[in-house]
Amino acid sequence: MKFLAWFFAVIVFFSSFFVMFAYNLHQTFLMPEKTKQVLIKVDFYTQVKSVLKKDLFEDDGTNSSEVDAASKAMNTSLEQFNFQPIVENLVSDFYTGLETKTGFTLNIDLTDFKDIFVSNLVPTVDQQSSSELSVAIPDNWKVDLAGYSGVLAAVGFIYSNYNLILIVYGIMVFLFLLFCLLVNTRYLKLFFWVFMIVGIFTFMQLAVWKTVNLAPFLVNIESQGRSGVDILVENFVDFFRQSGITLLFWEAIYLIGPSLLGLIIVSLIPAKVGSVPLNEVSNKK
Repeated sequence: MKFLAWFFAVIVFFSSFFVMFAYNLHQTFLMPEKTKQVLIKVDFYTQVKSVLKKDLFEDDGTNSSEVDAASKAMNTSLEQFNFQPIVENLVSDFYTGLETKTGFTLNIDLTDFKDIFVSNLVPTVDQQSSSELSVAIPDNWKVDLAGYSGVLAAVGFIYSNYNLILIVYGIMVFLFLLFCLLVNTRYLKLFFWVFMIVGIFTFMQLAVWKTVNLAPFLVNIESQGRSGVDILVENFVDFFRQSGITLLFWEAIYLIGPSLLGLIIVSLIPAKVGSVPLNEVSNKK
């Protein structure tokens, strides 16, 4: 029984970090509706408009009259065109890709927006100028995630098997507790110490999460042309960093607090008397 108690202690200790990671990822990212809400929270749709304007007016060869016309046409087009349904469909496609593993090239078609822009621009400038101005806007935003296939495969596994992961972990914790009880009530110290140490390491993760630089890891995404995806990535990273710090803090509290209380209670349990001295038995006779 002691072997089994220690065996499950090791398994539960290491698997706790994986389950915690899966839970935090699920709470902050691995839900389509959650991701769509995050896009609104980080003000992505407003920033998309800023990126389009920047792309359009980067050309120094554009004269002032064309700039003024293009600016008015752009503002009108942005009011007429709604990016949110397109981006939300892209989010749904991403999670479908995680489930089916069909590939991870994401694409937003901007041809409809360009047509609206040109239609608003034509009345104020000639056809040639409107065509030249519209070229500054990309036909689509395309992000190739092939370089992250390994990471996405792991994320896809968590996304597809999240409930199963929690069930298996719950069974392991139950077996760990059961074998500790079967050995000795005071062996519960092992049970509580495992979660106490996990909680301490969780607190240590807070410092890492606050200081870790994810830019080198994400450079492949952020360097993919004038897509505006770097703005999205930057905002997402900031959002998940703050959300992750909050989750890790409370998880550490919930692990350390009950574990400390459990250790105190177990320490107060009287030790079991293993035998009765023979001389006391003789005296009683």
